Amino acid sequence: MLKIPAELNRNAKSVQDMGEPADTGAMLIDYMCARIGIDDLAGLDVLDLGCGVRFSESILNRDTPIGTYTGIEVKKKIVDFLIEHVRDPRLSYFHADLKNLCYNPRGTADYADLSEVLNHKRYDIACMFSVITHQQPDEASATFQFLNRHIKPDGHMFFSAFLHQDGPEHKELNPAKPGIKSSFSSGYIEKMLAGSGWSIVSRADPVPNDVPIMWSYLCRPET
Repeated sequence: MLKIPAELNRNAKSVQDMGEPADTGAMLIDYMCARIGIDDLAGLDVLDLGCGVRFSESILNRDTPIGTYTGIEVKKKIVDFLIEHVRDPRLSYFHADLKNLCYNPRGTADYADLSEVLNHKRYDIACMFSVITHQQPDEASATFQFLNRHIKPDGHMFFSAFLHQDGPEHKELNPAKPGIKSSFSSGYIEKMLAGSGWSIVSRADPVPNDVPIMWSYLCRPET
């Protein structure tokens, strides 16, 4: 069993109140699989950008099927903990010192550096939960382009976002804390996706069947 210190669990309190991170993580994995149209992640290579600890708990503590799981995280304490305590060869972790206005304003690395770390590997699934929700437009566009370079031709990208229908292309839902809740107009985020080589498979509204997720997109690389 993987036991995560409470200070490394970054889930919102409302999500923590729903149950153990391993269980809410399993809910999200099951939902993502359902959207893709697969039973589970068995035999698949998964890249999780902004991984945190929740999916590792789900895989190890709830026997969630997986081929390989690569977690990328800007918080070095989280990566250090996972590297030290996870001994499953299917799971690997990398620290990415990517600049982010909210969580890592002094970051110095870029996505080219991260591609080198990943040895330019391509994955079946790339996912992001509560990542685009904290990014500025230039960050989000760079993120979509990076993941497109690391997805297999028949792979998928799945991510969550804050969306709004009216107003500017991008706005902060909490202006006092830029990046804590970054929202995009649906038209703008879909324009960014198209410009980054992605084709939208589906979009869903928040909290489908009580699953703790905001608006979400499933995409495939354009051929």
